[in-house]
Amino acid sequence: VNCSSDTVTVQLNYSNYDDNWFGVTFSRVMKGDALIYTSGKLGADSRSLYPYSLGGETASDVNRDTASSWTEVEDVVIDGVKSVTYVAALNETPIFSRETESVFVRAAWGSALQLAYHDNMVAGDIANLNLLEGTSSTEQ
Repeated sequence: VNCSSDTVTVQLNYSNYDDNWFGVTFSRVMKGDALIYTSGKLGADSRSLYPYSLGGETASDVNRDTASSWTEVEDVVIDGVKSVTYVAALNETPIFSRETESVFVRAAWGSALQLAYHDNMVAGDIANLNLLEGTSSTEQ
């Protein structure tokens, strides 16, 4: 979170990328606000990092947050690791604000670029990122 420019920058690194979607939720459970690198639920969107609201496990419960926009800074694959970096204005994201001190993060991924149920392909650990100190801890 950059308070002087009122922006937030997010970098996701994914070592198992094989032209498939991947992303994170900002909660202990797989519900709530999420950022997902995908071509969308219909596969018709450009591959990019999109904000979603996850309300449940069915496709109708997963909705793109069209009020929030993220701008690509970098999208590369180095030594088999897909790395994407995006930036957003703080006033356009429900996830972060000037007051955000920490966030929970849980990762999930699918088998194709088109967004679909992850079939329990989720990280077992939940990360707690302390944005003030630049540290992290994990819990199960």
